[in-house]
Amino acid sequence: MKKKASVEGVFDFPKSKEVKKIFNELDLDLEDEVIVVRRDIYSSGKSVCRINGTIVNLSTLKSGCSFIRYS
Repeated sequence: MKKKASVEGVFDFPKSKEVKKIFNELDLDLEDEVIVVRRDIYSSGKSVCRINGTIVNLSTLKSGCSFIRYS
């Protein structure tokens, strides 16, 4: 059995042209009013990233979440 750690965040997104443009450029779905970001990290060191259920590489994950502001 593979051991893994998972982290998932659900974010309301600002309905802006900038966010829509980013998601269109990355070819990601943006249908709901939330964005679900998930990363599974396996004990082997391999990881799997997803945005709205679509598997993406880490670079795309960073680009797709660039608009998230932490407070």
